[in-house]
Amino acid sequence: MYKENLISVIVPVFNTEEYLNRCLDSIINSTYKELEIIGVDDGSTDCSPEILEQYASIDNRITIIHQDNQGVSVARNKGLESAVGEYVCFIDSDDWIHEQFFTYLHRAITENAADIALCDFKRCDESYLFPQPKYDCENLSIYNLMTNQNYKNFVNKLFRHTVISNEHFMSGKVIEDAIYIIDILTKNPNVRIVKVNCTLYAYFQRSGSLVSGISVDLVRHLADYTMQKLVNLEDENLKGILAEDVIKRMLYVRYYYLLKKERIAAAECNEVIRSMLTLLSHRKVKYVVLYLIPELYRQFRLRNDPSMKTFEKNVKSSAHHCL
Repeated sequence: MYKENLISVIVPVFNTEEYLNRCLDSIINSTYKELEIIGVDDGSTDCSPEILEQYASIDNRITIIHQDNQGVSVARNKGLESAVGEYVCFIDSDDWIHEQFFTYLHRAITENAADIALCDFKRCDESYLFPQPKYDCENLSIYNLMTNQNYKNFVNKLFRHTVISNEHFMSGKVIEDAIYIIDILTKNPNVRIVKVNCTLYAYFQRSGSLVSGISVDLVRHLADYTMQKLVNLEDENLKGILAEDVIKRMLYVRYYYLLKKERIAAAECNEVIRSMLTLLSHRKVKYVVLYLIPELYRQFRLRNDPSMKTFEKNVKSSAHHCL
């Protein structure tokens, strides 16, 4: 039995001594006080363990789990195994939250009898300051969740513990956020989702990370995993939504490889896109066109996301340095 109204906050930590104080300060200074803060040290070799111990000595809501370095997924799973709160939240140790983060999400999830509550988040550097939030809440469909890049993360969310109690992050998978959300949705197709319409989570964007971690193999793995999940899925609408998510990711990866003039990798992306297109029933024409005309996809991204100009510049620069 989970403790009513208690929020279990799971913070995986690995060598983030430079940012950990900021993260923990933002959590313990939250206006919502019924917290169980679980810091999972994933075999850090810097001063992160000492920082965790220091905070635990002054705040009895903090417990620490130490493990050998096994990766962030194992660390999150270890924290989840220990969590006893009615609600669960994951916060990365280099990120930070607004003081109203838990208060607003808890209010949203309880007032709407929801299973997942989320807020907007901001990719930022150290200088970011939160705007003054104003509570405003709306219901989200699964389609809304899966088609907006800012909603698919899991660190800006509050989960009802019963919804994720049997879910575990896949060890060693860099794209574990997408897989985790897919597992939740395929097992809970009637899940109720609400969104607080203000920015309460700061997602720390380290220099150069915009063009790191992009790999056709990662998204191919996601596509294969999604296909396995969809075989026995009776909800045709959800099946199409999940297939669309993989297509959008793979179009983005293809865009990246075309910028780098890596034609073989781009061709591999096309193979995955073709296989996922067969699962679409709605919006199929749109994605067929974007698949057939890569330049149209590029123009679409540039028009709708101002950061893509910087992204293109960084990718082309990195490709030039590799020549």
